[in-house]
Amino acid sequence: MRLLPALLIVCLGTLMFAGYRVALAEPANPTPTARFTSESWDTEPAPGMLLVAARELRDPFFGQSVILLLQHDITGSKGLILNRLSDWRLSDVVSDIDGAQADQYPLFFGGPMGVHKVVMLVHTADAVAPARQVTDDIYFSDSRRVFEKLLAARTPADELHFYLGYAGWTTGQLAGEIARGSWHLVEGDPKVVFGAGNKGLWEQMINELEPNGIMVQADSWQR
Repeated sequence: MRLLPALLIVCLGTLMFAGYRVALAEPANPTPTARFTSESWDTEPAPGMLLVAARELRDPFFGQSVILLLQHDITGSKGLILNRLSDWRLSDVVSDIDGAQADQYPLFFGGPMGVHKVVMLVHTADAVAPARQVTDDIYFSDSRRVFEKLLAARTPADELHFYLGYAGWTTGQLAGEIARGSWHLVEGDPKVVFGAGNKGLWEQMINELEPNGIMVQADSWQR
């Protein structure tokens, strides 16, 4: 596939692309309604779980983010940000596919690493070779063969999401961030992962995980 020179600017979680086309490589608006229960900090992260940024996490990429964990082992951790929807469609960045069909798929910003590739999540009860099963009926792939198979099957946009880039942590880094309270760890749910645009997802989750208290005036106890 062809690659054109590209400029990708990420500013506070908002994507802007200029003359960008991305190659899929072979492997190397309703907000969902669900109850979100924070796991204990002793729970080990695992693929399929969700990382919900704590209110105090201030980061241009990860602040107010919800991440699906794809990998967590001795080599490190990887995930995809679920709630960073861009203004671009799949047809804007991949050149050699049917434009009309590709127009139905929005693009999400999956994280600051590997932004030169498109990766995908598919929600299906059937195994998708050679895609990797994340949990239950959620599969992950960056394979051109899987990509073409899913498009040929006209997989609907609410069952197939495309992402530019991913989030990554070195060995022990994510565990340290969780221990410091930067992330809530909760069970994953396909309704959350494939929610329409995932608008308001973090707000809905954090309001259940970290309810706002009732504040008082600073000098009220001195009266």
